Amino acid sequence: FRALGAAGTGTAGEFYRAITITEEAVISVTSESGDNLVAVAMPAGLTIFGLFSAVTVTSGKILAYIA
Repeated sequence: FRALGAAGTGTAGEFYRAITITEEAVISVTSESGDNLVAVAMPAGLTIFGLFSAVTVTSGKILAYIA
C-alpha cells in the first residue's frame, strides 16, 4: 500500500484496488470502470473499492492499496 497525506498523489503507472481513509480526507480518484470522484470529502474509517489509476489527496490521510 501507499500511505498518502495532504497534497499526496499516487505513483504514476500504479493501480489501486481499495482506499481507506485514516483521517478525514478530501480526495479525487480516477476510476477505470465507473465514475470518477473529484474533491469529495470522506470520513475516517471509510474504505472504497474499485480499480483506480490515479489518487490525489487534498487534505487528510489515506492508505491506497496497490492492485
